[in-house]
Amino acid sequence: AITLLDDDFDALLTVAATDEEASEEGLDPGVFTIGRFGNTSAELEVSYSLAYGAISGTDYAAFPDVITFSEGEDTVLLTVEPVDDSVWESVEAVQLSLVAGEGYGIGSAASATVTITDNEPVVTIEASDGDASEENADPGEFTVTRTGPTTDALTVDYTVASFGATAGSDYVPLPGSVTIEVGKTWAKIPVTPIDDTQGETDEWVRVSLSSRSHYGVVYPNDTTVTIADNEPVVTVSVSDADASEYGPGEGEFTISRVGGDPLAALTVLLLAQGSATSGEDYVPLPLSVD
Repeated sequence: AITLLDDDFDALLTVAATDEEASEEGLDPGVFTIGRFGNTSAELEVSYSLAYGAISGTDYAAFPDVITFSEGEDTVLLTVEPVDDSVWESVEAVQLSLVAGEGYGIGSAASATVTITDNEPVVTIEASDGDASEENADPGEFTVTRTGPTTDALTVDYTVASFGATAGSDYVPLPGSVTIEVGKTWAKIPVTPIDDTQGETDEWVRVSLSSRSHYGVVYPNDTTVTIADNEPVVTVSVSDADASEYGPGEGEFTISRVGGDPLAALTVLLLAQGSATSGEDYVPLPLSVD
């Protein structure tokens, strides 16, 4: 390759990310390589700027104020040495851009980027058993999973939202946190139904992971368990809608039930309403039916 220098400059500067991936895990560094083409006989100080999320001196060891080439030196390495903190952060980037100065010009490779990967754990949640039921106290279950190191126990906080279900009445209250033990990548949160005597439609319990500084939360970060009731549900339908005072012409309602024990007796209370008067226009209906 042939590098053409501008007549106005003794040297031309370029930068490349020769190791573009740094990590807090193992303090694995990244590397910028700054090259000088042309006259290398004198010491040269080169200005630069930094951009993006990572902060010099906080997320990685501070860089010098200027890049300095010694006499005869045509390459300078700037090492991105991550700082292993205890705060979770998403992947951060360091963009180094060369800034024009006296005695040198900037080539087309004027900027480069190194990324820094965090090593704090990241957690997600799923409904590993999304169907709970009052029947036989069949529990549902959430599973919280972490990625990253497992050398320490990790306590993960969460919030609970109930849609129809009431903690303490429809299910055993959840504590609001779960601990993933040393060496494990997951922990379970059981949802234990309470078998009451009230007929209810399906109800839901939703758990959402809470963000904390010592771990990250990524999608999926919330999910739902459904609690099915085991009390019978009754409906009424009109099986004969036409009654008449002339001749035998009885009307008829049908009471049906779904769920519960079909062999167990069930008394259903009735309430008759309408423009017809009970005892005058029709024989009074019972107050209940079995």
